[in-house]
Amino acid sequence: MSQTATMNERERIEQILHPRAEYTPRQFARSILWVLAVPLAVYLLTFPLVMMPGSGFSRLGVSKFGPVLDYGYNVRHADADVVIFGDSSAFIGIDPRVVNATLGTKALVIPNTIGSLPVLGDIPLQRYLSHNRPPRLLVLYFAPWNLDYNDPRRHDLLFEGEEVLFRHGSLRDILRFAMRKPAEFLTFPLKVYSTLGWNTLSFTLHQGDREHNTDATLGHMDYAFDFPPMPDTCHLVAHGMWKTGDASVRALMQKLSTPQTQVKVYLAPIPGCSDALYAVEHMGQPIGAKPLILPPSWFAGDDANGHIRPDHVAENSLLFAKTIAPWVQQAHIGANPAP
Repeated sequence: MSQTATMNERERIEQILHPRAEYTPRQFARSILWVLAVPLAVYLLTFPLVMMPGSGFSRLGVSKFGPVLDYGYNVRHADADVVIFGDSSAFIGIDPRVVNATLGTKALVIPNTIGSLPVLGDIPLQRYLSHNRPPRLLVLYFAPWNLDYNDPRRHDLLFEGEEVLFRHGSLRDILRFAMRKPAEFLTFPLKVYSTLGWNTLSFTLHQGDREHNTDATLGHMDYAFDFPPMPDTCHLVAHGMWKTGDASVRALMQKLSTPQTQVKVYLAPIPGCSDALYAVEHMGQPIGAKPLILPPSWFAGDDANGHIRPDHVAENSLLFAKTIAPWVQQAHIGANPAP
């Protein structure tokens, strides 16, 4: 009897010192929900945060190009006679102020990238046209390898396009994208948080200044990344850049041509790499005139192979102005329009 009592006493002491947790199924389910609720809330919160106006999370611009791409949506009553629309080689490589000073035009560029075009298409241009007079001349400015940006075989990042779509697109635009590319839609918050770090924070601290400068420079942005100039030993064909069509730009040209607006295609200059002449000769019949071949040192040595470095933007803009001068005259634009 006393032995049994001693054992019971030991059990009570053990239970007091080391109580056993007894969870009901409801308590267990509640614990699981709390564990999942926090990351789920952070995941879902990304969408409204990206959509915030003003100086909110939307200014973070974790794609680095996102806030620059806002320009086409925000510009009002510019009523440009010449609008340049294309990939990132356009808004990085062309300064409309140089074009205007050379030709006596009123030109601007609507920023896009090869990452935003498959998502947004011509939505930025259509938004611009809804608040501005149609231009007399629309120049589609693309790197030769980006002419079919909707080709499903391409694997370009869509991140910056998603960022702008969630901020400026209609609910219909967003739902259409979600149905067309569900994986990209669902993983967007994960891509946002995966980019956060000190470099992004440092970049963001200067984002407001650059956004203001984008307004002042009529859509142009100087190349802002730390890539060295492209070396003379560069190669183009090795990247498989020429294995692409031009269906997307052809469709865009057909869609946007109107009696009021002439649409022309300008192929962005390419670096004079060792195989540049070979690449140009094997382009086939291009949709526009064959691209200019410029010194490799004019270009940033990144994967795009088409971004003009800031110290050569003025020269590239002058070359561009010289090429489009006949188009400007045909459209009766400028200080001395053709009769």
